[in-house]
Amino acid sequence: MVTDTKQPRVGIVGAGLSGICSSLFLREKLGITNIIGVERHADFGGTWYENNYPGLACDVPAHIYSFSFAMNPDWSCPYPPRDELLAYIHSVAHRFSLQKHFRFLVKTTRCVWSDENNSWTVYYKDMSKLSGEAPLFPSDKDLEVLEEESFECDFLFNTTKGSGNPGLPLIPGVLEGKFKGRWWHSMLWPSDGLDYCQDKRVALIGCAAAAVQLVPQLQRCSGHLTVFHRTPNHVMRRYNTPYTDEQKQVWKKDPLALRAFKTAFQRDFSKGWQETAFGEVDGDVAKRSLEEARRNLEDNVDDPQMREWLWPDFPLWCRRVCFHDDFYPALAKPNVTLMQDRIVEVNEHGVVTARQNARDKVIDPTAPHTPHSFDVIIYATGWAAPGNKVQPFPVIGVNGLEYAKRALNLYPAGGKFGVQSYMGQMLDGFPNYFAPAGPTGLALSALIVAMETGISYCLKVLKYAIDHNLASIGPTYDATQRWIEIADGRMKGKPYAQGDCSGYHKTYRSDGTWTNRVHFAGTTHELIQLLEYPVWSDFTTKPLDPPVQWRQPTPPVPSMLDEAFQGVHVVSARTDSQNGHPADHSSIAEIRTR
Repeated sequence: MVTDTKQPRVGIVGAGLSGICSSLFLREKLGITNIIGVERHADFGGTWYENNYPGLACDVPAHIYSFSFAMNPDWSCPYPPRDELLAYIHSVAHRFSLQKHFRFLVKTTRCVWSDENNSWTVYYKDMSKLSGEAPLFPSDKDLEVLEEESFECDFLFNTTKGSGNPGLPLIPGVLEGKFKGRWWHSMLWPSDGLDYCQDKRVALIGCAAAAVQLVPQLQRCSGHLTVFHRTPNHVMRRYNTPYTDEQKQVWKKDPLALRAFKTAFQRDFSKGWQETAFGEVDGDVAKRSLEEARRNLEDNVDDPQMREWLWPDFPLWCRRVCFHDDFYPALAKPNVTLMQDRIVEVNEHGVVTARQNARDKVIDPTAPHTPHSFDVIIYATGWAAPGNKVQPFPVIGVNGLEYAKRALNLYPAGGKFGVQSYMGQMLDGFPNYFAPAGPTGLALSALIVAMETGISYCLKVLKYAIDHNLASIGPTYDATQRWIEIADGRMKGKPYAQGDCSGYHKTYRSDGTWTNRVHFAGTTHELIQLLEYPVWSDFTTKPLDPPVQWRQPTPPVPSMLDEAFQGVHVVSARTDSQNGHPADHSSIAEIRTR
């Protein structure tokens, strides 16, 4: 006999795109309202909140990099600037009243599963209690004055990504702070950054994705810009022609026309990326794409030496391909120097180089040194390299199993090395735990589609647990290995898995070899089909104690999602500061009652 009912409690860590979508789908698709979301930043936005360097934009067109339930007819161009993207994200979150589910300036410190209670405990530190402004990337030292607090939940959605904090290069003199001028990392861009660089001697160290977007901005304001370069990337045109007012008016008046445009754009864009990154290595499409990248370089850079330095010696898509129309032209300007010499150290005056190609794998100790003086040094060197790239904080599962070690399969008990995941959404040993659109669950050219599909899959698993009165549910180890074999099989022989070069999408094994398990190498449609129907025999479950059962949540009718699909979401042209809202400092208990 049932003596008690239990309302499912769901925790969400992270308020970026995945956190926004997870909270909305939980409430509107399943009817779950006992949601506690925590976010370390002061507002929604995730990576688009924390990064704000000049020229920042997404390399996926905005009509594709937007929610299916919140189309925007007002995108200014295919690749709009960061502030426009962030305004869209904030507008979506507030339109659907998601702020009531989240508490901001809350830094998660660890998540621990209890086999006894069949629940997760999320430990955190409340940065709103700091005496000064909360740091964008808080360190342990910043938070040591705060007491660790916690809340419990039955199901946990971890929507954070393992990118880490800004990473400074391991060049002598950098970490020691020897440079006496002003310096900063591109991820910690100061509000007066471009103004300060006006007419000054500026050094930019790093030349990957962030630098490709930064160089044109710095070239326009610097007295002289020196770009310290080591390994080039393929850079292709992005054709960022602004949309006309007439076109935007058509989309505003006719949502079906906008839906048709978005669908066709997604199909054609995905097809192009699929055929180049995951097609035949020596196929016609790959050859044409390589020729296009080469032509982009040669059309904009006349100097033969610069062309040689800027052309990769590895296949297209071995590393991340960059898209920009102004990067090469900016490098060719007279106030820009591309420095290919190896950096020896950073000293109080600037940078010291050795007369040796920075791409050489063997250091020549006899190469003569040359000092370069600067007023400003900017590091565009990406994220720090943590011990793992899958979690920014510890997640402890069954029997003390560490998520980072299990996800990277560092435990000695069988299996292959490389990132582990089940269907790109879950992992064995971590019951009631969802990490949507994780390793092997990302579609390279359709990130939002993959994310929405992955979250919908997680909701099906969660609903199954509620419908069948399960205390816990999670994939088996064998099921995880079968999925990894499928994902690896799709990746085998693809351009994205070729070449001897490093990249964020590669995971290195203990023997020095590597695997690519970030993206799913099949088509987006194939991924959608695979996630349509969960295979329940792949899961291990544990029932609730008989006297207790889950209280069945009731989805709202009509839901806000139903209403959204009947219309179109319009985003105003407000800036980030105009779209922001004060951090919510309500207690966790108060959030529960909303």
